[in-house]
Amino acid sequence: MTLSWANPLALAIGLLVVGPILAHLIRQTPRTRRAFGAMLLIRRLPKKSRRRNRVQDPALMWMRVAMVALAGLAAAAPQLEWPGAVPELGGAGAVVVVMDDSLSMGLEEESTLLGRARAQATRMVRELPAGTLTGVVRVAGTATRATPGLTEEREAALAAIASTEQTHLGTD
Repeated sequence: MTLSWANPLALAIGLLVVGPILAHLIRQTPRTRRAFGAMLLIRRLPKKSRRRNRVQDPALMWMRVAMVALAGLAAAAPQLEWPGAVPELGGAGAVVVVMDDSLSMGLEEESTLLGRARAQATRMVRELPAGTLTGVVRVAGTATRATPGLTEEREAALAAIASTEQTHLGTD
């Protein structure tokens, strides 16, 4: 297993986590304000600086620091790679085709989205290696099985894909 960074310079964004900390230390206002003379100001100077160095809302500050740090990590685009070859589709022995038959699949460009999804699913099922278990699930509102279960009979899966019709439901 190896971890690589697509954009290692983006990790420099992590240096911006100092910003929320400084903002919390600089933008603090005293709890009570009292009028006093110049001598009182000189006597209270060390106390005031000590109070100013305390963070008033540490949870908010740490949440902001975490947001900036996570943004830096996301911009660096970490990629985790496992050794070995990429498994072939259906190589695990089972494939479930999920068909969206919601109202939005009626959108027409060159053909309907549902028609293109049917064609792509049919092509994929036909290209599966022999002996692969195949099942079809329709998703609109709630998921329903289009085939009774996983089966080695491709024709049952292909018939379920072909019989998928658009519904009036939405997809969650």
